[in-house]
Amino acid sequence: MGDKNTVVVIDDESHVVNRIVLAFDWDIVNAEVVASFTDSQEALQKLPYLSPDIVISDIRMPVIDGLTLFEKLKGSCPYSKFIFLSGFNEFQLIKKALQLGAAAYCLKPVDDEELADTLLKTSKEIENEKLSMRYILESLISETDSSILPLFISKLNEIEYLTHHFMIICAICDISEELRYYTKYISIQYDTCTFFYFVEDNGFIRTQGFQNRMDDMISSGKAKGFSSVDAELDATLGEKLQIVFSNAHSSFTGNIIGRSPSTSGFLKELKACSHDGDIERMLYLINDFEDEYSIEERNANEAVKIYNTAMGAIFHKHGQDFDDQISSPSELISEFSTLENMMHYLSKQLGECIAETAGLPISNLKSAVFKDIISFINKEYCSSITLQSISLRFSITPSYLCQMFQKELGMTFTKYITRLRIAKAARLLSDTNLPIASISDEVGFAQYYYFAKVFKKTMGTTPSEYRDRKANDQKAQ
Repeated sequence: MGDKNTVVVIDDESHVVNRIVLAFDWDIVNAEVVASFTDSQEALQKLPYLSPDIVISDIRMPVIDGLTLFEKLKGSCPYSKFIFLSGFNEFQLIKKALQLGAAAYCLKPVDDEELADTLLKTSKEIENEKLSMRYILESLISETDSSILPLFISKLNEIEYLTHHFMIICAICDISEELRYYTKYISIQYDTCTFFYFVEDNGFIRTQGFQNRMDDMISSGKAKGFSSVDAELDATLGEKLQIVFSNAHSSFTGNIIGRSPSTSGFLKELKACSHDGDIERMLYLINDFEDEYSIEERNANEAVKIYNTAMGAIFHKHGQDFDDQISSPSELISEFSTLENMMHYLSKQLGECIAETAGLPISNLKSAVFKDIISFINKEYCSSITLQSISLRFSITPSYLCQMFQKELGMTFTKYITRLRIAKAARLLSDTNLPIASISDEVGFAQYYYFAKVFKKTMGTTPSEYRDRKANDQKAQ
């Protein structure tokens, strides 16, 4: 059997989740559970980063029900197959789910044999879809592995009119109307607005009139990029596909169109930071990206995931759902003209998030004693308070105070107070003309040099650069 299918289980009843995750024999269906949720809101936030092959979800859940979850995730998890769990009296809901495109359903209480049969059928559907032209094309564009090329060539060979010599066109728009009356072609949509055309070679694409028409479409904004290349049904076809893809996306001048998925390690670390809510570390990674990864190492599909991961973490930090995800390289290009612009935008948003979410509302905390501690720190952080001085004030040991910070906030005392001080410094830099050295003193830093170093590490920019940027933003408004 091939690679295991990844599965996510969602049900607001923990005993149902545990029954499916722990008691079912996943090896017999060649699958593995990568995550489970009892909170559908949390599932909505995290599923786009997991991109599971199969989602097993209760159809009735509080806050966000299964159908709503399914519809909201269609854009960000287009290839995930949904299997719904339902009771005997929920036929109308199941009917609607199947009409919307759900893969299958199982009745509650879940029977192992029925679940296994459903999963095996769903796995077969996934396997068949992975043999589809679009899936194969996406694999050839986004991966370096060329083992799938012979299958793609055999699929093209099935097209009656396609000769051994033809042309490949990649356009960030649908140009079917431009080709319809002039040549025979097969069209495959790569993402939301990137189309590949395999064109019978009749010379039309090479005419000046057609080139002028495409130039007009690009200049008018109807198309974002266009490229064509001569090709054959041979071992060079995969490389030719990547060439036209790269050229069509070259308007995104950051050249985020490399063939190597070398940024996968960066993305993995970014996702880990998102899971932990470590915005500061995310900012550090984003600011370090251009130094760490060359143009050749960057990958278009991973750029989309970088954007969605960073913005998703910011929204989650504010307690909000991130519904505005970018779903394709083409959409990314239309939003940002260059890779540099995208990374600078993320850096700015992460920095603002750090400043805005520094002082946590004490209502979110569980321990009454810790609420008093945080309330005190939120008022006195600009003074010379230390772990030891707070321990004495509240009659607890420093080690126990450290444990409370980790348990309640998932961070150290030093990190929390540093966030408060840097956030206050950011507001003073933006709203006042105080000298930077004075701001350093006012927010509780004994040495200006240390303040500047911590500010840059936290916010991704120096205090003076931050002040200049905020001034420019205010002028632009």
